[in-house]
Amino acid sequence: MFSETTMDEQKIVELLRLQRELTTEEKEMLYEWYGQFPEYRHLTFDSLSDKQRIAREMHSKVFEQLPARPRQLWPFVMRIAAVVIAAIALGWWLWPTARKHAPDNARWVEIHADSGGKNKLVKLPDGSNVTLFPGSTVKYSEPFDSGKRQVTIGGLAYFEVVHNSGHPFTVQTAADISTTVLGTTFTVKAFEHNTTVQVGLLSGKVRVDKAGETIDVLDPNEQLIVGTRDNYVHKQPLGSGRGIEWLSGTLVLNDASLHEIAAVIQHVYGLSASFDERATEHMRFNLQTQMDAPITELLEMISLISDLDCHIDKNTVFFELQNL
Repeated sequence: MFSETTMDEQKIVELLRLQRELTTEEKEMLYEWYGQFPEYRHLTFDSLSDKQRIAREMHSKVFEQLPARPRQLWPFVMRIAAVVIAAIALGWWLWPTARKHAPDNARWVEIHADSGGKNKLVKLPDGSNVTLFPGSTVKYSEPFDSGKRQVTIGGLAYFEVVHNSGHPFTVQTAADISTTVLGTTFTVKAFEHNTTVQVGLLSGKVRVDKAGETIDVLDPNEQLIVGTRDNYVHKQPLGSGRGIEWLSGTLVLNDASLHEIAAVIQHVYGLSASFDERATEHMRFNLQTQMDAPITELLEMISLISDLDCHIDKNTVFFELQNL
């Protein structure tokens, strides 16, 4: 019975009225009632729509516990449900460590891999490993392994995540696109200015979300490409190299746009790129070189297989259509 497993109506209403001014004893009473929903204890929210979805689910959970009762019980039920929604709206104050955003006193750690031909290995506090492509960044808050393990990346990174079923691991990227796992190996490519985020799974299982909504769940050797500016979604098998050739120092670009090549040049060589987007938007390149090779080698290959003249002026690489 609902009335037997929760606090009485008068007390619930009083706690709702007081909201943040609860005593320790009163909070414990509310915690006890809230404990009837264990699946929601360690939630974090990636978006407003995520909060609204959880609110609806918890609202339903409240009603599932109710027996058929006279109509006069409903005002009380609505107040009970309001407690759940109020807790969400107030920033999940019942379990502060489960918030998406770190506490005010959290220490933010940002690690950047320098431009050049060298990757950077980062060991996270939970024992997980992140290998950063040159020019890429990973950011997380400490304490890291309390509640949801969450990192934000810019660029390209390879993850080896330590399994922990009670603490999901989430990688946040541009356009509110996130990848959530328990323990697995995968890559995430989210170069700045690129119009897609790419997730490649090598082992385990990952879920990819956008704006709080699940897009797809990947199995090993699958890759998901998600648009950052539109609703584009495409799933395909990983290639023979599984998209991790760069871990051993080999740069492989398959069906790459000039935008992606420009991002690689910025990350590996620390140079910006200039080109006519409209005139080159149809161009795609298949290239392979060593990451520690001089940039001239890459530019010579591009010139040989395209109508582009490639040259460097100061810190910028210019791609210009040749006058044929």
